[in-house]
Amino acid sequence: MLSFSLVNFSVDDFNVSIFVVLYNGYLVPNNLTEDEEFLANDLVPTLLTALRTYYSLYANVLRMILHLLKLILIKCNGANVYRY
Repeated sequence: MLSFSLVNFSVDDFNVSIFVVLYNGYLVPNNLTEDEEFLANDLVPTLLTALRTYYSLYANVLRMILHLLKLILIKCNGANVYRY
């Protein structure tokens, strides 16, 4: 019998949070933790899709933050604020 358990792989909580959300918000409510066919055939593609979506959104947020910081530095430079 196949089983799935959420294990902390010694990474920080931020990186594990997507697995917690997927497990508690999708697998458990849909009774997929004991579904051997799902676990054998669909779990990995589901995890990869979730990770791709999560990190794509995360990367977009980081790009926006970097862009805002660049705009702030440009604005501050125009106001003769000391730059590092």
